[in-house]
Formats: sequence, structure tokens, C-alpha cells
Amino acid sequence: MFQVSFQEDVDDTIGRAIKVAEGESHLVVSLLAARARSIGILNTPEILGCLAEGLGFSDEVVHNYQGDEAKIAAMCSCIQLLCGASPLLRDQPKRFAKGRILAALDNLRISLIDPLIKVRFIV
Repeated sequence: MFQVSFQEDVDDTIGRAIKVAEGESHLVVSLLAARARSIGILNTPEILGCLAEGLGFSDEVVHNYQGDEAKIAAMCSCIQLLCGASPLLRDQPKRFAKGRILAALDNLRISLIDPLIKVRFIV
């Protein structure tokens, strides 16, 4: 029961458009979703779609974020990558290719998070 309810709550939050006023909630849910995905208890299209859109993958844009919403989406993606990029690279090598992710991170220009993500990927 927990897993069904948890999945619905995560998908509802992470799947809707980001609003600056709800940015903290989106960040927290991204952390929970990423950790759940990394330990294998939750892996939904909404979680991976949020990750891809936050990275700015042009073929996966749904909300076309601009300004602060784009920054929040990017930070959510960085959180997800920090919590477990290896399974993505292994399980979906074309969609989440290391080179594609690194190129996306170069375009994000989030000065405080970007170096940390790159170091995590290199190690």
C-alpha cells in the first residue's frame, strides 16, 4: 500500500509544471524519487521525464521552463543525478548517455552545482 501511495504522490508532484512558490516541494520530491529509484523501489516515466526535461533534452521538453522554473528543474535533475546516475547510464544508455548528460550540464550553467555533478560523473 505504501509503495502505491508513494508512487502516486511522487508522480503527481514531479509530473506537474514547476511553480517557483512550490520549488522547495519539487526539490524534496526529486530527492525522494531519486533515492527510491536508485535503490530500485520506484522507477516511473514521470521521474525520468522530469530528469530529462530539467537537463534540457530538446526531444523531451514538455513544460518549456524559463527563468526561475528552469533553474528549479535543473537543480531537480542534478539532485537525481547525484542520487544515482549509474543505473541510468546502464539501463538507458542512449537516452542518458554520459556524453549527452555532460553536454547538458555544460549548458545549464548552475555555478554551485555543476562542478559537483561533473566530479560525481567522472568518479
